[in-house]
Order: sequence, then C-alpha cells, then structure tokens
Amino acid sequence: DDDIVTPTGYIRKCMEDVFDGVTVGDELRRMFIDEDSEHVDLYSDDEKQEFMYCIMKAIAIGGPLCQYDDRWDDYLKATKATYKDLLTVYKDADTGEIRVSSLVFRVSAVEGLSSPLFPSDNPHSFCYVVI
Repeated sequence: DDDIVTPTGYIRKCMEDVFDGVTVGDELRRMFIDEDSEHVDLYSDDEKQEFMYCIMKAIAIGGPLCQYDDRWDDYLKATKATYKDLLTVYKDADTGEIRVSSLVFRVSAVEGLSSPLFPSDNPHSFCYVVI
C-alpha cells in the first residue's frame, strides 16, 4: 500500500505516539498496533491469523531495545527468512501443492507455574512453539 510504503521502498513516517508501551513513529507499526489506524483493515481477519503476518507484526513492533528500519524490504526479508527457518513444508504427491506440516502455537502464559512466563502482562509478551 502506497500509504504505508513509498514507491522507493521507504516506510512512511508519522507523528510518534505510544501504544502498549511501544513508541510508534511509522505507518507500518501503526497499522499493526493502533486499532484506529486508517490501515487496520488492509488485511482481513483470516490473513491476520496467518503465521507469516504474525511474524511480520512481531518483527515490525520489536521490543523496547529494537532499532527500527526505514526500508520495507528489510522487514520483508527478515520475515521470509524467519518463516522458512521455523516451518517445514513438503510437496503433496497427489496434488503437487506445497503444504506446511509444522504446527504453530502462540504461548503467552502457562497454567500452574509459580511465577509468570513473562515479567509483565503485555499483549506483546509471547512466544511461538513450532512442532
């Protein structure tokens, strides 16, 4: 979308704001984190459940010590490489289609632990378990 990424590949900047403790200064991160973003509906609810989207969101939002990038291609390359490293795919012998055989689980808490899995209750504190 040209409103998020310029034709030359740079991510458009915006006025800085803070959401859930994350400073947002560009339209890409705003789309992922601000429910009132004009781009929040760029992806459907089904697309937002896809692991590729979740990886991109996690990489773009980063953490408190994250050094953000200005170019879209860097996020795209990191997302694709992470996706390929984490998932196992195979070619279906009957249909010739590429299929994913890995199972992905998002974990944000574990019942029965004496201490929390993450030190703070934050929507950006989670991990993925890939089997």
